[in-house]
Amino acid sequence: MLDKLQQLIMVENENDNRKLNIELSNNIPNVVYGDESNVIKIVLYYYNLISSLTNSKEMTMKIECIQVGRFARLKFNYLVNESLIKDYIYKEKDTNELQLVKSDDVNYQIIVNLLKKFNGKMIVSNQNDVVSISLCINQRLLTEYEIISNKEENKNIKVTYNDYSGKRILIVDNNNLNIKEMKVLLNPYNVEVLSVNTPNEMSEVLSENETFDLIFVDDIIPNFKLDDFTNEIVRTKDDFLRHIKDNAKYPILSIIMVNPNNENMEQKYLNYGFSDYIVKPINKANLDKILNKYFKK
Repeated sequence: MLDKLQQLIMVENENDNRKLNIELSNNIPNVVYGDESNVIKIVLYYYNLISSLTNSKEMTMKIECIQVGRFARLKFNYLVNESLIKDYIYKEKDTNELQLVKSDDVNYQIIVNLLKKFNGKMIVSNQNDVVSISLCINQRLLTEYEIISNKEENKNIKVTYNDYSGKRILIVDNNNLNIKEMKVLLNPYNVEVLSVNTPNEMSEVLSENETFDLIFVDDIIPNFKLDDFTNEIVRTKDDFLRHIKDNAKYPILSIIMVNPNNENMEQKYLNYGFSDYIVKPINKANLDKILNKYFKK
């Protein structure tokens, strides 16, 4: 979730000529889980609110976490010079707590409504002319495997995992998030997994006397004789498979990862020499089918 959040903020920064420095504290867990889309949404609205109120082009947001059992409270904190935001800070009469109020701002209204949904809150403090504005959101702690199992393509899929210890798999994909999910799905099989982002990196790995039993190849590989985006692999598959053969110097199963609803392309890949195909998004069922087909004795 935090990976996606950082990517989206980078896009916003480029579009609006802003810069947000993100500092992650050391106690952030590897995986948190909740309503991911709305958590990302509320943090982006929060960023836009603070930016608009302070007219700042560069800010720092520190992300911290307090863990209690299987729950985590994420804290997104901005430090802002008091002079930039003092007109929107009020002290609650009954509690003397500081509040950030901007009722006519659409970002503020959305944040307030989403915070109610998360049972979260905004905490404001002031010390030495520096205002700390923190957004606190509750999340559940889950393992990476639990997160991926909860995705739509994996729901209600039951798999009996076979132990394929000793098998080595290479993943060739330029999308690191896809690689991460693939590695998590492969983990229960006890296989060894290595990943690269480009065909050149694949060639280097294969030429270093690394041995693999199977290679998963994404069907979109930038910068590999790219002259037609949609037909990239079709036009270069001979070169690609020759790359594998020439560098490895031994037979390796090659599985192409293809987009759905394109049976003509799938058959072309098989005709051109790929061992098999697997349809994206990769899920527990189709991955298990491929592994059992080629590894199960």
